[in-house]
Amino acid sequence: MKILYVLFFVLMSWGLHALPDYQDHKQLPDKKVASHVYPLIALINSGNTTELESYVHKHFSPYWSAQMAQTLAYFALIEANHGSLTFYASRDYATPLPQNELVAILYSELTESWLALTLIGNGDKVEIVNVSSANLLSDIELPEAVDLVQASKETAGYVTKLAEHIVPPMVNIPAGDFIMGTTGGEKQAQPAHKVSLSAFQLGKYAVTVAEFSKFAAATGYSPDSSCNDFIDAEGLRGPDHKGSGRWDKHRYNYSEYQPVTCISWQDANNYAAWLSEQTGQQYRLPTEQEWEYATKANTTSRYFWGDDPLQTEACQYGNFADLSGEQVNNRLYSYSNKGFIEHLNCDDGEAYNAIVGLYRPNPFGLYDMVGNVSQFLNSCFNPQGYVSDAAADPASCEFIATRGGNWHYPAQPHSNRGRFKREGWNVAAGIGFRLAMDGHSDVVLPGSQKFEQQLHQAQQAHLAMRAPLLAAVEKPSLAERSNGKLLLSWLPSADKRVTCYDIYRSRIKLAHLLAGYYQKHYEKTYTVGADSTELEVSLPDSDGSFIVVARSDQLLGLPSEAVVKLAPAAVATIPGRINMQQLTHLHNAPLYYFAASEDKPERYLVFKTNKATEQNTVTLRFDTEVTKAGWYRLNYKGSSFQNGEFFQLWQGRKLAGRVSYQRDIDDSVSNLSTKCIYRQANSHWS
Repeated sequence: MKILYVLFFVLMSWGLHALPDYQDHKQLPDKKVASHVYPLIALINSGNTTELESYVHKHFSPYWSAQMAQTLAYFALIEANHGSLTFYASRDYATPLPQNELVAILYSELTESWLALTLIGNGDKVEIVNVSSANLLSDIELPEAVDLVQASKETAGYVTKLAEHIVPPMVNIPAGDFIMGTTGGEKQAQPAHKVSLSAFQLGKYAVTVAEFSKFAAATGYSPDSSCNDFIDAEGLRGPDHKGSGRWDKHRYNYSEYQPVTCISWQDANNYAAWLSEQTGQQYRLPTEQEWEYATKANTTSRYFWGDDPLQTEACQYGNFADLSGEQVNNRLYSYSNKGFIEHLNCDDGEAYNAIVGLYRPNPFGLYDMVGNVSQFLNSCFNPQGYVSDAAADPASCEFIATRGGNWHYPAQPHSNRGRFKREGWNVAAGIGFRLAMDGHSDVVLPGSQKFEQQLHQAQQAHLAMRAPLLAAVEKPSLAERSNGKLLLSWLPSADKRVTCYDIYRSRIKLAHLLAGYYQKHYEKTYTVGADSTELEVSLPDSDGSFIVVARSDQLLGLPSEAVVKLAPAAVATIPGRINMQQLTHLHNAPLYYFAASEDKPERYLVFKTNKATEQNTVTLRFDTEVTKAGWYRLNYKGSSFQNGEFFQLWQGRKLAGRVSYQRDIDDSVSNLSTKCIYRQANSHWS
């Protein structure tokens, strides 16, 4: 425990006067004065005379000696974050002593040094005349120490104990200008516009369960266990879903140093107000402008770590949808992001909510600004973008802005916006918050230092227990031998934990094009030892595919790329019906498969979720034979979330037609539309 000893003396005309014995005082300490405890002690410990003098001049009245004593008396009882305090006092300490000196002699284990601080009362201000190393103990007759804890019990109300709390580490964010928003992509993030911000502070980390637990204990905060922490083979659930978690116990939590989630925007604001009351500092949630400015940190690249076109570097800077998340989702829930929101081609080591600060910070020194959990902000969200009412009062607007994404999504541009309904949506396990404060401060408080030390220990303990991912098998290949048999081969794994390889064979012809969990479309057919790198395999039909998966005693690795043997696709005759089994090429979108049922035939669905910032072209190719040139009626079934051009029809390299879609006009029941398009004979359609 770090101990700060404070010995307080009143000197008159540089002469030492014996201090009378302690007597009870009925005067209540000023709670506002108590709010200066932390910055005052931290400044004294730092030895920064300029900031200390400025602080005392700003906050202490002519009755400075009494206020200083009261402040330090408050500090005597705060043990949770700062250690214990030995305080020497007399009944005269509450008397104003203008034109006299006050000397405090302190010892701090933080700096392992003694410090002598000389203050002079001069009418309406306090002058700091000396701060130096203290070697005075042998020359001063010390009064008897007073046990303020006992004294507070004997003299009711004399000293009020502040609630236990953790002062969050804060980072100074410089004043500056930046371009907020985007010129393309999401409408809700437009238009790009210049924003100027004054200097402010932002929490180094998102607020953790450990910090929030102090608030819960002090205020009796105890919500029911209905937080939306649900996930299954279909993925997450919407904002109205009722789960079974709460802020201190939900599906994804394992450490008190994870971000606190399962709380509302109102709860986050209540926490900020409570912490402000405890510390005398004015904490709040950051605005959306402050968040984007602090996240970009004066960078102009796609992400603050660079453009990262292949998204292989993102895992060093945040907890995103990645290889670890894909593997754990496969194992626990038979769920996969493949073909839906996808995942990064890298491994950040975490599947769900992670301990704060595990990844590299941005250039401003802020951790987890993107990924891990989304963050509530003190700004309204308008789906029309940054319009005139975008700065509306968050206490009354319908939607609150959120930023940062979370572990469920790949990294996104820092201009991307999220939203949460201020009232009506259920709290979720993927949304937390961090704190902000106006101005700058170079003071590092002991409680913040202790918190970071404990956080570092939790990080190291977690990393020591975390098992590395079993990587996907590399470079599988399928070759047909002269005798017509198939030889499947792959590169051996360098991971010594691998005990065998499982070989999965497709259940349907187009399994390699399907989205979702691979075991829904593949069945395990063979298992070979860890020293094997090839196997003779067979297909029940003329075409299909294989996947190779490494396995250890406890883990199943990620699936390899599929290796495919396909017979030539049948040519579709026009006029006629084009069947998905006749597909010869698919680019930039997966298929979804629905087996035949009593009332419906076997069906395939081409489904693509495009990021608003990435409108990628999806290509399907069918080889067709048009027997006669002329006008043909094209019947199709499909829908889009967007109005405008839906798809194009090409005949070789010639554009044959464009098909548009209007959500309020096209058939929303059957989604069956008709277009007339001229076709030449002997053509390929795509």
